[in-house]
Amino acid sequence: MHDKKGIAHWTLRLLAVVLLAMVFSDTIRWLIKNWFANSYYSHGLLVPFISGLLAYRLWPRKAGPENSPLSLSMGAICLAASLGLALLIRGNHWVSSIALITAIASLAILLFGTATALALWFPLAMLLLMVPLPFVPSLAGPLARQAALATASITSSFGVAAVSDGARIELAGAALEVGAPCSGLNSLAALTTLGALVAFCIEGEWLPRLLLFLLSAPIALASNIVRLVLLALVADRFGSEAALGYYHDWSGMVLFGFALLLLLTLSRVLGCHGLRRDL
Repeated sequence: MHDKKGIAHWTLRLLAVVLLAMVFSDTIRWLIKNWFANSYYSHGLLVPFISGLLAYRLWPRKAGPENSPLSLSMGAICLAASLGLALLIRGNHWVSSIALITAIASLAILLFGTATALALWFPLAMLLLMVPLPFVPSLAGPLARQAALATASITSSFGVAAVSDGARIELAGAALEVGAPCSGLNSLAALTTLGALVAFCIEGEWLPRLLLFLLSAPIALASNIVRLVLLALVADRFGSEAALGYYHDWSGMVLFGFALLLLLTLSRVLGCHGLRRDL
């Protein structure tokens, strides 16, 4: 009798996995397409792998599927699947992606138990950072204009004539257009994800770690402005062609590395350093 009950439970679990795979296959394809096509979320491709690695490191040695509330988790899975299907019919992929993550969390409870799912709360929550939000591209224009204004102001403080006109920076013998890729949005999305990861993995009190995460966005935007100021100075000295050529290509990676270094330095200032013992 016990064996039959165990087989029935595992059959339900298998059916839940198959159901979610069928319902959310289009959502998963949409996510992958966006990771390759949407430059703001190119980091999204790495999030599931990092989340999986963290889940492996945090996996509790005890607690198993016998601790899982079968009816509750199956109900949550069915609700998430129904919601995901309804949203897909309406073409709302990004909310369907949230439903997918909810379903994955419910599936973790069903397969491995409540204790295990709670231990893996951060790897599960981190999956939210891989979902492209629909309003993010609309932020590029305002960010570009603000970045151009700040860049012109800082560049002028170095004795270089610079004025901003919208997203355009006018120099004495050159001009720079702050396009969407240079607005800071790319580094903002990526560094916010990295800030969340660093804040979770580092040793320290929860309040400084939360502050570290919240500061990751200003650090990303400030680093981008530093990059634009350097581009403006190179353009003023050597011309727009020099600034938008080789220097433009490699400066993005260098400044992202600088932002990461600043984030790690700030973590030490806040008293957070070293990897958590459970990792």
